[in-house]
Amino acid sequence: MVENEVVIDVKDVTKQFKIFMDRGKTAKERVLFSSRRKYEYRKVLKGISFQVKKGEAVGLIGHNGCGKSTTLKLLTKIIYPDSGSIDIKGRVSSLIELGAGFHPDMSGRENIYINASIFGLGKKEIEAKIDDIIAFSELEEFIDNPVRTYSSGMYMRLAFSVAINVNADVILIDEILAVGDANFQSKCFNKLREIKDQGATIVIVSHSLGQIEQICERTIWIHEGLIRMEGEPREVHPKYLDFMGEKRAEIADKEKERQAKKVLQEMEERRKKEEREAKRREEEEAPGIKKESVEAFVNYIYINAKGSKAFQETLDYWFERWEKNTFNGQAVLTRMFSRTNYGEEICDDEQFIELIYKIIFGRKPEEGGRIYWLDCMRKGLSRQEVLHSMVCTDEYQELCDKALVPLGIFDVETEELPENCEPEKESFLKEAYSIYPSASGKGRADRRAYVVSATVFDEKGKEKNVFSTGSDIKIELDLKVRSFIKDAVVGIEFVRNDGVSCYGTNTRIDRLAPYNLEKDTKVTLDLKHVNLIEGKYYLDVTLEEGYGDVLDFAKKICELEFFSSITDVGISRIDHEWKVEG
Repeated sequence: MVENEVVIDVKDVTKQFKIFMDRGKTAKERVLFSSRRKYEYRKVLKGISFQVKKGEAVGLIGHNGCGKSTTLKLLTKIIYPDSGSIDIKGRVSSLIELGAGFHPDMSGRENIYINASIFGLGKKEIEAKIDDIIAFSELEEFIDNPVRTYSSGMYMRLAFSVAINVNADVILIDEILAVGDANFQSKCFNKLREIKDQGATIVIVSHSLGQIEQICERTIWIHEGLIRMEGEPREVHPKYLDFMGEKRAEIADKEKERQAKKVLQEMEERRKKEEREAKRREEEEAPGIKKESVEAFVNYIYINAKGSKAFQETLDYWFERWEKNTFNGQAVLTRMFSRTNYGEEICDDEQFIELIYKIIFGRKPEEGGRIYWLDCMRKGLSRQEVLHSMVCTDEYQELCDKALVPLGIFDVETEELPENCEPEKESFLKEAYSIYPSASGKGRADRRAYVVSATVFDEKGKEKNVFSTGSDIKIELDLKVRSFIKDAVVGIEFVRNDGVSCYGTNTRIDRLAPYNLEKDTKVTLDLKHVNLIEGKYYLDVTLEEGYGDVLDFAKKICELEFFSSITDVGISRIDHEWKVEG
């Protein structure tokens, strides 16, 4: 073949597949259930054309399902195009699928003969090369063992060794170079460069852009069955990575919407379930409640929360209210752990979640559950609503069946003090509220101000959590203020998901003029060119008064993800420019 001769010529190739929804596997099933054999046509390639010259190495990239592997199978003539033409000159060697053409019960040596003959070599040619093939694979010790005893890496070594030692004019490789250890991968790349210099033509399909950049002079980006872009890898790959990053952001947005719909659906199902239960109970005669049962229930709460039983006066109060249908099981819990409690704070949000789990479920909250409920409360869900959500779960309903008291339906009760409450009863009620000692200055609910939520927006004002490195982002912080805060200081910190602190600042560091907080406040921070390296990060937010008096520390209040077309390492990208003078 002459220099610059076109070795692979693909012209306007299309390929579609018939996808069956329910296809019978046997003749009997196909006859009996012929009506089920519904299918649709899926067009994978929609008319692609490209040429590859002698001695050229080309990489095919694209997202899963775009048609890369189908293109390679068409080149190997495993399948044929529906329209268009493919012309290939010379002997073709392919590594399409790991171990294709190998018989598991035959030895490695026997499979070399079979595989090489498939590539068109005669017996004498194989015998002349078999020592080179075995030496390259580094499987001398195992070459006479059945290949079913080989690991995936050993399979790949043997297959690759055969493919590159058959003196092929065209080598086709599909996503198998990642198999094997680092030394063998390096050996493979060096061999590919060597046979490329000898005039072989190479086409590689890979998701590893680094591999393609090592071997190929040209990249073809296939998207939705069409060639979207082709050119030098350093020109095509950044565009492809930017596209994949945008797609990742779209997927994240869709997942966020899906989760929101799921929550709304669960709430609606829970509401309907409560309505059905309420209607059922209305139709039944309400059973009487024994005083011992109510006392056992209240003492159960006290023992779990305080470590001791309640006073008898307190037990009498709860039974009296229960008997008059003023309170029920949830009402007791709601009042004991209310955030307001007649102006007196009892416990912070984290203590509240721990105690409710201990009392209802008899265990500590798992980390995921704790974070979920705390996040709900930061976003405005009241303790009353959290408690109502918990006690309406199937898990709690099962516990109720075994409980000491038939608690019945748990209607959400108001948190005001009952009307006409006698002074001594009010003191008993407040005693019942004193489940946990006040953590003044330590719990969020006890603080004079705290961070409710943090929302992140892109430069167009759209709420997002996935950004490209170098993007402008805006952070909005909602602060709950209960009393006057003098010389407030708000700070943020980006923390990588492995715990490494990446960047932090606050209004004092940035020398913002001193300011006071008198009511609920929104704080906005515009960040320009956020050059965090690709990865996942958490945002921490602090609120202080004066110097060092921490009012709130909202850890991992939201999660962010950054993607990049540049594979630099470290924490943050530094703007730079290279110059080489010789």
